[in-house]
Amino acid sequence: MARHIVPLPLERAAAIAARSARFDRDTLHRHLVSAPHLSFVAQDTDDYVVVAPWRNRRQVAVIRELRGAVAGAELLDTVAASALREGFDLVVAEAANGSSEEATYRALGFETIDEICEYAVDDPVVLSPTIAVTRWPSDRAVELVDLDNRAFPWLWWNVVSEMGAYADGPGVEFWVAANANSPPAGYVSLTSRGHTGYIDRLAVDRGKRRRGIGAALVSRAVARLVQQGARRIALTTQYDNEPAQALYTRLGFRPTTFRLVILGRWLTDRRDRIVR
Repeated sequence: MARHIVPLPLERAAAIAARSARFDRDTLHRHLVSAPHLSFVAQDTDDYVVVAPWRNRRQVAVIRELRGAVAGAELLDTVAASALREGFDLVVAEAANGSSEEATYRALGFETIDEICEYAVDDPVVLSPTIAVTRWPSDRAVELVDLDNRAFPWLWWNVVSEMGAYADGPGVEFWVAANANSPPAGYVSLTSRGHTGYIDRLAVDRGKRRRGIGAALVSRAVARLVQQGARRIALTTQYDNEPAQALYTRLGFRPTTFRLVILGRWLTDRRDRIVR
């Protein structure tokens, strides 16, 4: 039976938020205003889906929340059609590996796009970087976007708006490997919460790898986080990024049990963009 799927109206925000595990009324209202044409509700069941641009990207949409016990398939079909009209190439959802949420998306036809694993070190040892690494002003973080895009596969590219929003966050720091006569060859960004530090992003220009730049950046990040009081430092990387995993292991990090699956549905023939 075809269901009556309609855009999720602003006046329904309070009622939907009361059932939501992710949004309250105000945050959902702001979300619907900032990302129209992507969120929907099934009027006969009250199932709903909330969708937004992923990492501020206009090519990738992400499902922020799906309540679709009855109308899940119809809701996702509607999202896909609308996102395609809006110019998106891909719709994704994030789920913990082995979770019921992952099983739900797979049952609805989503496939694995990528997987993320976590590495961490307790009581980290501070090592001196072998290459000069200096602090980069957060208000110039957007200047690192081109480097960022050269370092990462298409799926994980930052855009100016995302990088700027991240840089404005509390406690975010950027450090770069560069000399006075050339632009940065790599950067690392970090944050800390309590006694746990996070290496949020590590990027080394593809043309300048295997020169010790990554090791120097991670060593500087570890030293800075320990200086801030970190007793544990964590980071994430792609499950098949063996060079990065080898680097982290060499520096004392070990894999944890955390694994995040990026599931998705392609809307256009752009699979070739997912390259390492």
